[in-house]
Amino acid sequence: MDKVKTIITRAVYGVAEKECRQTLSLDTYDDRIDEEPQSILGCVVQDMRLSAPVLESKGRGEMTVGVRGTYVLHVWYQMGDDTRVFKETVEFTQHIVVEGQDECPYSNEEIRAWLIGEPKCVESTIRTEGQETSVYLDVVYCIHVEVVGEAAISVRVFEEERE
Repeated sequence: MDKVKTIITRAVYGVAEKECRQTLSLDTYDDRIDEEPQSILGCVVQDMRLSAPVLESKGRGEMTVGVRGTYVLHVWYQMGDDTRVFKETVEFTQHIVVEGQDECPYSNEEIRAWLIGEPKCVESTIRTEGQETSVYLDVVYCIHVEVVGEAAISVRVFEEERE
């Protein structure tokens, strides 16, 4: 005789990765000296932290996950005969679309997010617009998101006939 049993398990049912690029403008104005930055000597992105991701919206076959975080940006630049260091904590929010969920009912959803690799400053420029001179930086990082939930699986059980 056939029986049907239900197995409750946790399953990853949505995965997404997003390469994020932020362009930042840094105000290097110093009222004590009357000079502008001449060259950028280096840039380092450190101490990147992600807070718990949040389900922002859910539709047919996709959901949007919000990931917030911070990182510390260190920039060394030449100003006159001196080297200056600029340090700033940058906050960000990324909205990542996770596609491919089927119509199965999942419960107790858990959303996980983490970084793929180290964040990097990939471009730095000094721009003068009118009387203002600013340092522009492009920071790139990749965030991986996965959605896990409980799923019920029905399994047909065949019993062996015993002699």
